[in-house]
Amino acid sequence: MSLKFNPTDSTPPEAVPKRKKASAPKVRSGCKTLRRIKCDEGKPTCLKCSIYGRPCGGYSQDTENKAPKTSLLLPKQTYSANLPLVYSPGACPQESGQDWHYFEHYRDSTAFSVAGSYDPALWNNVVLQAAEQEPSLKRMLRALAALDLTPATTRGLYSWNFSGSADDPHEHHRYALREYGKALRETRDRVLQGQSNLRTSLIFSHLSIAIETFHGNFEPALAQVYNATRLLDDSGFTEKSYLESTSKPNPATGVEDELAQMFYALSFIAMTFTPDIIPVQVHLKRKNDHEETVAQMPSTFDSVRQAIFYMRVIARRCSHFQAASWMFDESQTGPPNPGAYLGFMDRVSNAVVPEAFEEQQKYLQDLERWNSAVAPLAQHSHTPAGREYRGAIALLQLHSVGTYINVSSALTADELFYDVLIPQFQSMVQLSREVYAFLPTAKYTLAFRAVAYLAMTARKCRDPVLRREAIQLLAATPRREMFWDSIVAAQIGLWVVSLEEEGMVDGFVPKTSRVRNIAMNIDMETRSIHVWCMQPRRGGEPGEWIRRETTLRADREESSSLEIPLR
Repeated sequence: MSLKFNPTDSTPPEAVPKRKKASAPKVRSGCKTLRRIKCDEGKPTCLKCSIYGRPCGGYSQDTENKAPKTSLLLPKQTYSANLPLVYSPGACPQESGQDWHYFEHYRDSTAFSVAGSYDPALWNNVVLQAAEQEPSLKRMLRALAALDLTPATTRGLYSWNFSGSADDPHEHHRYALREYGKALRETRDRVLQGQSNLRTSLIFSHLSIAIETFHGNFEPALAQVYNATRLLDDSGFTEKSYLESTSKPNPATGVEDELAQMFYALSFIAMTFTPDIIPVQVHLKRKNDHEETVAQMPSTFDSVRQAIFYMRVIARRCSHFQAASWMFDESQTGPPNPGAYLGFMDRVSNAVVPEAFEEQQKYLQDLERWNSAVAPLAQHSHTPAGREYRGAIALLQLHSVGTYINVSSALTADELFYDVLIPQFQSMVQLSREVYAFLPTAKYTLAFRAVAYLAMTARKCRDPVLRREAIQLLAATPRREMFWDSIVAAQIGLWVVSLEEEGMVDGFVPKTSRVRNIAMNIDMETRSIHVWCMQPRRGGEPGEWIRRETTLRADREESSSLEIPLR
């Protein structure tokens, strides 16, 4: 018996209840702090500002009943990263109708889906104003908007049938490539002329990462992530604590703290997707970042923005601990990585040293403290008054559970260990359902949402029902979250399940059937994915491993449905 899921059908699974949208007057302006972002226009403070912990700027008198009719663009000589831009919804005299159409689409739609869980005020103020000062950045915004209007049949691996524009999809794609190419040439010329600065370079890199990953080109995007992070480190930039955090540029580097935080977050996402190429010395340093800040974490968070900040810090610290805790793996077929850190391993007894377990407990305790601090907000989010931010809280809790699994399993190479984490996998699947039900659906975002955690469940959770539920969610909600593609993750999950359950005994996957070291290579030209892993040889000697591999096709006909067998 099997269930079939069509990746061209964006309807969520039946288990995810659809919420009826409450009727509300259409918002054309929003408050001064979150300009043109939909809000309830509550007084004296709108709900969106309350959620993000920002002071609400109120509403201009001429926008309470109608949208502004004039465009108030800041001249170059009065540039400020803190002044909001007010854009007219009509045409801009300095741009062609087509250019302005794409720019409007970015501003009104693409920016919010790409930003994901990041504070939208950063994208509404910093990125848009920088684009007004630098033409190449504006080209990047228009290219990203054009890609947003382009079906994946043209730009990516899979034939997602997202209904959108009736316009020629190939024209959107051609426009995106033209604008991106022009932006790259203009930026190259500016760098050769010595006219570049760190802040503009970071914004350009961020938009380039979005375009490359949107298009499915992961290698250049990964290079941009690591290069931008190195630029920040070389500049001497230091992040502020939450209490000191501000949207004003750092006097020494001209870079806003929130802009830099986005790159450190992107570096974290990259580490979950690709083999680690960061020097171990960086991991050893970064796992101790914000030590004092975490120690001073409040016992109760007073806003979602505060909870977001501390989860980002804790998750990043934990990811660097996990990377630094590399140890010998019984499936290792080649020599150990010469750059690996073996400080957590007693190489004589081949056992983890007690200090490593002590450090592991420190990070797990940080997660427990965060869970306790977010509990009142989580409880309130289940009420009608707090329903507005239930999706954000569910996403944060999902990160917490996923990070707990990663840290808990960091010091063991035994795949049977994951069996004790079944309750955590159950929580991840349930929280993923809530994320998909409450947060706006976006076919692409730079944020780290549910795909990676559902992929982890499909690969590491050996409960036959639960891992299939994870694959079902991946297949029924096609999307790409930076590097993580839900359809690719679903196909790889199905392949892993088929390999492991060849040796299943009474519903249990024995250790001798469990795979590890899953890796893949995407070929955009042939629209195929080469996947491989290591698995104990059936009936072989202890420690004898074989390489299992396959090629998954991404052609429209062959990927039109995913069959998920039930047991």
